[in-house]
Amino acid sequence: MSFTSDRHLFQAFEKHVAAFQSSREFKEMEIAAEPFFKGIKDFVFGRPTTLENIVRKLTDTFWSLKFDHVLLSL
Repeated sequence: MSFTSDRHLFQAFEKHVAAFQSSREFKEMEIAAEPFFKGIKDFVFGRPTTLENIVRKLTDTFWSLKFDHVLLSL
């Protein structure tokens, strides 16, 4: 896969994640998960404890690993 197609894939995925996080279902899940996130606040050492942050961290990690793999294969 070329860098250009990876960039387009990344942009499409970011658009999908933004739409997902804006959905009614995601907002409802955030509300439902709020007690859990409040309960772990003392164990995450100041990191944000939101469902949105978890999704963002997972997508950032995924893309970081993907691009590391692409760079290593050049």
